[in-house]
Amino acid sequence: MLANETRNAEEVGAVAARFLDGVPLGSVTLAAGVPFAASSLALGQGASPLEVVVATTPAAPNATALRSAWKARNAGRAAPLLFVVLHDGRASLCGPAGDDPPAYLALDRGQVERIRREALEQPDRHAGAGRLGGRASAGARRARPARPHGDLPRVPRGAPLRRTRRYCLGIHVAKRGTRFEVLEPGRQAVRGQFGGFREGIALGLSLRHDHGSPMVSDDFQREIRFLGLESSPAFVCEPDGNGCIERFFRTLKEQLLWVRPFETLEELAAALQEFRQR
Repeated sequence: MLANETRNAEEVGAVAARFLDGVPLGSVTLAAGVPFAASSLALGQGASPLEVVVATTPAAPNATALRSAWKARNAGRAAPLLFVVLHDGRASLCGPAGDDPPAYLALDRGQVERIRREALEQPDRHAGAGRLGGRASAGARRARPARPHGDLPRVPRGAPLRRTRRYCLGIHVAKRGTRFEVLEPGRQAVRGQFGGFREGIALGLSLRHDHGSPMVSDDFQREIRFLGLESSPAFVCEPDGNGCIERFFRTLKEQLLWVRPFETLEELAAALQEFRQR
């Protein structure tokens, strides 16, 4: 058993030496207690550049270990960090940003190397981090923290709507639909899909909404701009322009709201969460 583990570690180390071959690399030291062997460090372009740390381990890591290593290395810095761990023929990674950064497990090494090269070639850290977020999520098996109402699949970023299954990414109950209450489902969706809530985290995505006073209010528009979302209002009196959510509302009414009475907001909220997981 020990001989097999030693041979496996040597093979992983040899692959790490070839990983990002041709990219200027530096040495790197990992914090005490991190269960990976440091291999190399590569920096992107511009001020506070994107940092790509490559480490190795004989066996596949879990998401908790990846996030712990990422946080120990990042140490609260503003610069985005991609933590790549090579193991038994695959590559797992964590980052590049967020309070609880996304972790992707057991990816193809060739795919990871191509993504990393493209990100390192970007003109600044923002472009590099954006390239990472878009490419790593496409087709990747992402590990996410457990959610209080169950786990939902991650919608592939940039996927055409006609090829994407519809998911309810956020749902909220309130007595009055004020502009502040209307923001809550969007916050749930952003945290669930991106693992955090910060400026520009959803850059490149559009939010389709109607012309109700909460959605066109300054507070609502200010928050979606902060997140990087582009406001995409539907045409007035043209429900076809917002067909997905209109169909969802009709199904919700026909299968739940019109057929079952609710005594309290808590009871309604529980039923909605159950409906959401169908």
